[in-house]
Amino acid sequence: MCKEYFGVAPRELDARLAPVEIAACGAFIFGRFTPTGGGETLEQFLGALFPILKAMSATSHRARTFTKVVKANWKLCYHITLDDYHQVAVHPKTLGRHGYLPRDNIFYHREGEHSAFFANRDPNELAAMAASCGNGTTKSTDFRIFHVFPNLLVSHHLCDRQFWYICISIYSPTAIDRTAIRSWLFPSPFPVDRHWLRDRTAWWTEMFRPTLVEWAMRWIMKQDNSVCETLQTMPPLPGAQPFIGAVETRIKWFEESYLARMAEP
Repeated sequence: MCKEYFGVAPRELDARLAPVEIAACGAFIFGRFTPTGGGETLEQFLGALFPILKAMSATSHRARTFTKVVKANWKLCYHITLDDYHQVAVHPKTLGRHGYLPRDNIFYHREGEHSAFFANRDPNELAAMAASCGNGTTKSTDFRIFHVFPNLLVSHHLCDRQFWYICISIYSPTAIDRTAIRSWLFPSPFPVDRHWLRDRTAWWTEMFRPTLVEWAMRWIMKQDNSVCETLQTMPPLPGAQPFIGAVETRIKWFEESYLARMAEP
């Protein structure tokens, strides 16, 4: 085919394309350009997040997918998901309806270049969840967000009355001021302790719950995206260094990892 249409055999192209190394973690497929010396494995790179992502993606449900192109730099779009101050200003009727997050009710975990938000104060909960995901005993109990460096977000959230969902989003830069956000949404595969009546009526409520959950996720993301597009139009302040608040810690962690990676030869 190649010789017929372009007059040259494939072996004569000598394109010298950089090989891409592929590895899997459950339903997640990761790719990278092979580093010199081989580098760390995917399991080493993800650390405690490896068994968690593997377990979270073990679903028999067909995911609902949607894509949004945002007129803003990908880091603006990703930063807002790491900022827990924005909920009151941007989502006053949903995520921020109860006011600012009490710092003593949440805990930020740092795992290598990655981070996680847990709606509980146990500093050992990330390791405990990794262990329970590994042995199949994890249950859906509280709100959790995982940021996998550099541009993957996985959230575990309650939609209503002890029905939990997983949302996976990839933030892909398509230009300096454009980001394609691709999302997958599906019920959490983890068991949950529910009232027996809710289990008995789930067959009926599930007929409309996925549609409502997708609508809510799209609405929340639309509010975030609108803020990012506004920020994109504002000129940066030369030499200005941002002040990092108590519930913006994960932005600082992300930037440290990003700058370290960019400084590599």
